[in-house]
Amino acid sequence: MKMSNRKVSAIISMIMSRRKFFIALDLVCLMTLSLSLSSTLASPESVTAMQEIELPLNFKIKVSYSWETTLSLAERTVQPGRSTTETVQVSGGRVSLSFYIPSPIDRWFDAGPFDYPIGSKQSFDIYTGVPGVSVQVVLRNTVETTPSLSGPASISPSELTWDNVGSKTLTISVSSNAKDGEKVNLSLPLQVGITADIKATVLGLLSLDLASFHLPRIQASPILTDELTVAIPFNPLPYIIGGAAIVVIVVIVAAILIRRK
Repeated sequence: MKMSNRKVSAIISMIMSRRKFFIALDLVCLMTLSLSLSSTLASPESVTAMQEIELPLNFKIKVSYSWETTLSLAERTVQPGRSTTETVQVSGGRVSLSFYIPSPIDRWFDAGPFDYPIGSKQSFDIYTGVPGVSVQVVLRNTVETTPSLSGPASISPSELTWDNVGSKTLTISVSSNAKDGEKVNLSLPLQVGITADIKATVLGLLSLDLASFHLPRIQASPILTDELTVAIPFNPLPYIIGGAAIVVIVVIVAAILIRRK
């Protein structure tokens, strides 16, 4: 049974239209993947560390320190065996102080908040309410973190320390055995290390060293987190080759049928 030229042309047209559809579908998938790989920048988040310290002679001091931290993940989706980076930027810094004088005064005196950038050394005066008595607190600080991961990935370096405002970079390496769709979760607990010297001055004449202390790590809250997804990229090549092969076969068959007519 012979096939007309019109039917053959219809078959070829149908195959070609389907091939164009698959090529368009491939392009859409590639565009979606490229958009998912774009850099993501979160808004700065305020974190706060607070600590109360016992001093000699029943004196006490409270320190509350806050600053802003921004996480920027280079890629939200990463292929198995590949790496991406997370940039951690710290900025700003404000401190509030409270000083407790024991009995017979038995009262807290507050000072601040004061601008106090990360890594700086500054002196702050605390009003005590006692005529002729003043208290000075000299602070120095650093911000630290020991990041952790859950999921099929590793992270380096294992610790970050800031002695001034600025950014540092973490490298997240996804395991080559990771499966498509698996999640990698980053946890970033931030701490502030504080060194303080506390002095009291009486009538502007007598200076007393009340305390010197170093608090290496005061936990800040909240703990910052981020997430990426393992993604095996869509490969359009097999579909393109398969579609081209079908087209070639159809054209050959159509040519044979036309010759037999």
